[in-house]
Amino acid sequence: MSKQRVLVTDDQPNIGHLCQRVLASDFVVQIAYSCAQGQSLLHGLHFDLVLLDLYLPDGQGLDVLRSIRETEQETPVIVVTGHGTMQVVIDALHSGAQGFLIKPFEPHDLRSAVERVLEREQLR
Repeated sequence: MSKQRVLVTDDQPNIGHLCQRVLASDFVVQIAYSCAQGQSLLHGLHFDLVLLDLYLPDGQGLDVLRSIRETEQETPVIVVTGHGTMQVVIDALHSGAQGFLIKPFEPHDLRSAVERVLEREQLR
């Protein structure tokens, strides 16, 4: 069986590399450093999960999330941000995010969030 594919869209290279290091044993991980790069990968490839930063240099992650929902209704998204206000969480969940991680996060928190969201998707 082939590994599930995860797209990490975050402008901080250290976050992308952390995600790749933590998830690479069980997932194929690709990293995008901007909204445009993430959307380009999403239009060209299938991903089983997207980890999406809300604030990117060329746009808002919520716009990318809305675009995903318009084209790939089933792709689960975990929002990642260092700006974790309650309003940001509410906006992300209303836009269709299935999970939320606040930076900085621990590797076990990342793995738990990914596994929890993918388990819920399998049950659905």
